[in-house]
Amino acid sequence: MIIIFLSDIAWYGLHQRPQHIVLALAKRWPVLWVEPAVLTRRASFTPKLVQPNIYTMSFPVIPYNARSPLIQVVAKFLSRFPLARGIVHVWQRSVLRKALSSLEINDPDRVFILHNFHVIDLVDEFHPSVVVYDYIDNAFGFTRLPKHIIEAWKKTIKQADIIIVTSPTLAKQIESIRSDNIHYVGNGVEFDHFAKAGIVQSPLDLPTGKPIVGYIGAVYPWLDYDLIKRACTELPAIDFVFIGPVHPQVRDVVRELGRLPNVKFLGFKPYKDIPHYLHRFSVGIIPFKKNELTASVNPVKLYEYSAAGKPTVSTDFSDDLCEFKDLIFIARSQDDFLSSITTAIQRSRESRFMESLVTFARTHDWKNKTSVIVDFIQRYRTHS
Repeated sequence: MIIIFLSDIAWYGLHQRPQHIVLALAKRWPVLWVEPAVLTRRASFTPKLVQPNIYTMSFPVIPYNARSPLIQVVAKFLSRFPLARGIVHVWQRSVLRKALSSLEINDPDRVFILHNFHVIDLVDEFHPSVVVYDYIDNAFGFTRLPKHIIEAWKKTIKQADIIIVTSPTLAKQIESIRSDNIHYVGNGVEFDHFAKAGIVQSPLDLPTGKPIVGYIGAVYPWLDYDLIKRACTELPAIDFVFIGPVHPQVRDVVRELGRLPNVKFLGFKPYKDIPHYLHRFSVGIIPFKKNELTASVNPVKLYEYSAAGKPTVSTDFSDDLCEFKDLIFIARSQDDFLSSITTAIQRSRESRFMESLVTFARTHDWKNKTSVIVDFIQRYRTHS
């Protein structure tokens, strides 16, 4: 058997749910990770071994979610023409067939796991034994999608043998189309990686002398920059640190915030280094806007902050957060967000509270999450 994982992110980037799932699957079966080819990164249309039993390759796609608004517009315009979509489809099919042939894995037992639902028609041509749709973000929250992509999303939901969702809100969205074989498997954390104490010297690019309130993740348009500016301005006795890649659309506001004396944007950091930063934080924050995209987010960073014993202060971006109301500070206004930061810093010194966060994170270890997904696949293959 081979797993073909159709990803919508790169293997080398923010280490997230997809990578953890694939690492777990690769302990049992070979996995081919297929990621979108993008202009900013050299594409490789032939598989490369990156971990034991894990191969990665690039894949031609129509860039509906490109960072550049201009490229998005061009992509959506060209995709209106069936001929353009057909050319990309034929190219995709050729690339994937050659990749499977080069791996010399001719086993007809092929399990497809989709994050990139745009290519459901292509999946059909490879006669999969199982199709799993791992639905982790609202498909319509990033950008306005053409009608044919919406139809591809609906087809994926109808045809997938197993659907996994990361939040109750996403489950409700799926249930408007089908009601069977939908499973809620939220996000998690590599507990041992994040729970280890600060065993190395504090990273040299971190500020010292004040409590640090930090954010780890993509610095993208879905952050509430007005709220961030107010918090940084009105809490000068606190250093604010942001770790993660910056989206081109928010570079100007990030540059402006970076001029404040108590604000640092440190950019992307390798996954292996993140715990060394996180253990120097007093509090972790999730300052998301409340919109269509964030309403269904199950934030990985919540589990990572908790594994390190760090309190979380979040905006009330999703009704699903009520599941965690006894563990995190959920702010329903800007004033509440600022006061919650102060309270969270105080509580970060309470050993019993810190232990409750660590215990919570331990129960959400990726080992537990991924074993459930592996079991779904095993059971379906056994009974189909």
